[in-house]
Amino acid sequence: MNITVFLADYAQGSPGTKIDAMGLFWSRTKSPLRYHSVIIAVETDGDENLPQNIHLDIKLVDDSGEVVKDGSGQAVQATAELGGPGESNSPVPGIAPVVLGISQGLDLMPGVYRWQVTSPEISGNPWSRSFVVIESSEEVTES
Repeated sequence: MNITVFLADYAQGSPGTKIDAMGLFWSRTKSPLRYHSVIIAVETDGDENLPQNIHLDIKLVDDSGEVVKDGSGQAVQATAELGGPGESNSPVPGIAPVVLGISQGLDLMPGVYRWQVTSPEISGNPWSRSFVVIESSEEVTES
């Protein structure tokens, strides 16, 4: 089992189903952050004995590994869960995505940050996706 983390300008979907996304794979932005999405793809090859529920802890950390706090002093973190009562955990290969929408306005100092995902049910973590916040005078190239 593997988890991959992606960043997108916008994404929507329900946990474990397909998603629609725009503006994938960016890694440079300015502060305050605009609305964006964190996409977590949980991939299985079908051979694993999976638990019925997979709990994901998601947090934004700075370059030193400290959890980022928003303007009101709250940690920027969330949880998600794949599976649930009555859902099958049969070993079927594929990808189960989770989308986390992040509101605009998070004010960050220039530097490197990463969205980090951990799970007590899956070995090999944490998984993460880094991005850099640049000075407001620098140019962000949109691709």
